[in-house]
Amino acid sequence: MLWVGEIATLQGLSALSLLCGAAYPALPSGWQIARAVTKTTAILGLAVLAALGGAPLLAAALALSALGDLALAKPGDRAFLIGMGAFGAAHVVYAALFAGLGDAALIATPVRAAAVIGLLIFASVVAARLSRGAGPFRWPLRAYVALIAAMGVSALMLPAGPGTMFIWAGAALFITSDVLIGHERFAGLGFRGLGLAIWGLYYAGQVLILLGVLAQI
Repeated sequence: MLWVGEIATLQGLSALSLLCGAAYPALPSGWQIARAVTKTTAILGLAVLAALGGAPLLAAALALSALGDLALAKPGDRAFLIGMGAFGAAHVVYAALFAGLGDAALIATPVRAAAVIGLLIFASVVAARLSRGAGPFRWPLRAYVALIAAMGVSALMLPAGPGTMFIWAGAALFITSDVLIGHERFAGLGFRGLGLAIWGLYYAGQVLILLGVLAQI
């Protein structure tokens, strides 16, 4: 049973994360420090919620994601590589988390096997397409796409139950956000509202994964 103080802490952290998540895309592009702090705080708030909820692996994945956000807030190729590495590590932790909660035998069932095959084909197409414009990032990009695919496959190991649909939806949104970032960076994708779409998909994905995992532990 949660004490009043613990409930207030959880509510405060949730409100802080949601406030930062909503405020980030509204901040002017010139406010680099404020944008970096707001973006990172939104995900760190979720990481603390995961830790308090008894999900250390989830907390680690979210903390690594926050580190990636902080790195990507800075310009330059070095910062981008650091961000890619942090998010790649987050996907590894997510894959381990989902695999630990799931059952590998489930991906042999017809529907899930088809989903796995579809995901792997999609990842291969994305990697091939983006590699053409990635230059020196070609191999890091391919490795990153492989890690994304591993996270998605591990999510498909989860049995039907409380929170599973949230995790599947969250993983799908996270992957979509990453694919958009890749196309923006390496394939020249650009349209009004792209940044908002990327952030919205990513933040919503992380929130859904948090809710789904906490429902299963």
